[in-house]
Amino acid sequence: MATIITIGCSFVQGVGMWYEDVEPITNGNRERHQQTYREEHLNVQLNNSIGAELQKELGYETFINFGISGTSISNQLRMWFENPPKVNGDVLVLLFGTYPTRMGQYINGSIGDVDLLDSFWSYPFKGEEKEDRTIEQIDFDLHLDFIHNLRVFKDYCEIRNWKFEYCLMNDDYPNMYHTEVGVYFPNPFKGFETQLDEDEKCHLSPHPNSVGYKKIYNKFIKWVRDNKREWYVGETPKQKLIGWELNKFTINGDRILRDKNRF
Repeated sequence: MATIITIGCSFVQGVGMWYEDVEPITNGNRERHQQTYREEHLNVQLNNSIGAELQKELGYETFINFGISGTSISNQLRMWFENPPKVNGDVLVLLFGTYPTRMGQYINGSIGDVDLLDSFWSYPFKGEEKEDRTIEQIDFDLHLDFIHNLRVFKDYCEIRNWKFEYCLMNDDYPNMYHTEVGVYFPNPFKGFETQLDEDEKCHLSPHPNSVGYKKIYNKFIKWVRDNKREWYVGETPKQKLIGWELNKFTINGDRILRDKNRF
């Protein structure tokens, strides 16, 4: 039995695919929206995500989606070790790298992330020096941290005799990534804002909509057919699983449920 596992943030989860006709969120309908959010996203994660498309294309019996919205690679690693996939045999792990500026930690017993691009910690001083550390140095340090987490994922997979490959949203230091982690495949979601027409984007969230995702999937699968024949196993897809389910913390942390009445 062969298994394909996808790891990543909202793009791997499939955020944006069902938002097109969501009504404004208010205190009166918030609970219903949370339940709808959970049901719709479980369906998207299992049946309409990039991992589900790859399962059909490549022929893996089992697909596990470890994508969760807004997470850093450090929190993806935390949640991976809290609930590692219980599979054996032929396993392909594809990590779709998120933004290196995201940093994660535990908050009140669950995970929380901050994007330093939106943080007072460093980026309001962009282009200036702060405490003798330039923004360029901070960027470099964030990539070093990202590489460390990538290597932990890779080493875990190698110990299990699983295949591991990854892609990046930001490859400012390609030689460093190639040297430390190995060659990566192109991220299909990188630069999606300029790849898609306006009617292919979700109007409630900075993500593709269902049409945009399909366009991205088709382009990526064509690349896979031309470059990654070793990913193909030719089994009949039978099982779809979610690696970590949405909980109250992650639901409330999602952008769409924070922006009451914004739209």
